[in-house]
Amino acid sequence: MKHRSLNPTTRSRRGAVRAAFVVGLIGGAFVTSVIVGVVVIWLHLSDDPVYTDETMRDAQLRWTENGPADYDMTIIVTGRQPGEIHVEVRNGQPTRVTRDHQHLSESDQMTPWTVPGMFDIVERDAENAADAAQGVGDFATKEISQWVSFHEQFGYPQRYHRVIGGTPQEIRWEVTEFHAR
Repeated sequence: MKHRSLNPTTRSRRGAVRAAFVVGLIGGAFVTSVIVGVVVIWLHLSDDPVYTDETMRDAQLRWTENGPADYDMTIIVTGRQPGEIHVEVRNGQPTRVTRDHQHLSESDQMTPWTVPGMFDIVERDAENAADAAQGVGDFATKEISQWVSFHEQFGYPQRYHRVIGGTPQEIRWEVTEFHAR
C-alpha cells in the first residue's frame, strides 16, 4: 500500500484558508451584532419623545396628584456610569437605595433616584440645554439632546436619555419595575 504524504506547503495553505474563514466568520458576526445593536437603540429612541417643558409640567402634575408616597422601583442606568438601582421610598423619603447591590447611605446619593430627584435631573439637563443653545454655561459649545417618556398614570420619568454632543457624557435610564406600596 502506497502512502501519500502531504506537502508541507499544502498543509500551511489549508491552515491559512481555515484561519481566514474563522476570522471572517467572527468578524462578520461582530459587525452584524454592532449593526443590530445600533438599530435596536435607534428604534428604542424613536419611541421616546423629545423633551418639552409642557410634557414635563404635565408629568409633574400627574405625580403630584397620583404618585404614591410609598413605592419601590428598579432603574437600569446605561452610559458613563451604568448600573442597576433599587429604590425604596416611604412617606416620600428614600429609606433604602442600592446601586449594583451596594447600599447607598448618604442622602445626596439616594435622593436623585427618587421620583422627585429624577425630575430634578431632567429639569437641570433641560436648563443646561437651554443655556447651551444660547451659547452660555458649562456646555456653551455643545448640543444637548433629551428624550423622555413619562408613566401614563403616575407621571414619573419612565425612560430618559440625554446626550451632550461631542462628549462621552451620555446617560440613559429606564424604570423597569415600579410598585406602589
